[in-house]
Amino acid sequence: MTKRSFGVTVLAFSTIMVALCSQYAALSLLVTGSVFAPSGQLAAYLTIITGAVFTGVTAASYVVGVALWLRKSWAWGWAMGIYLTFFVANAFLSVLVGNFWSSILPTIGVAAVVVYLNRPQVRAELRGSTDSASASATTPIRERLEAPKPAH
Repeated sequence: MTKRSFGVTVLAFSTIMVALCSQYAALSLLVTGSVFAPSGQLAAYLTIITGAVFTGVTAASYVVGVALWLRKSWAWGWAMGIYLTFFVANAFLSVLVGNFWSSILPTIGVAAVVVYLNRPQVRAELRGSTDSASASATTPIRERLEAPKPAH
């Protein structure tokens, strides 16, 4: 088995951190969802739905974080889905709380991860494909040039 790249290791760790943040958000929203009931039923329903989405993101992020660590071939697509769902859930959380500045850092983080996941070397490492373009970009040429031998 080839050595895991540093970037994929950081990506797996970041996905576990997304799971921890989502777990905190889910717990907060589901426990305090009834607090928003006096301000209207719609706010209470949106709070509970957003908490449920964060619960799903939590469970999926733990699984995908371990799959990224193990470099499973299906982890790339699931990681894209996790980070994009995390972005949407944070946008809903910002609307519910009324603080739009709180979604800036997760948006920058999600954008960085999506750009990183779309790099050919990362995609090839996670999907396990041997694409000639990405393989030639990562492996050195091991061809030796030798001088011709004199003819006798």
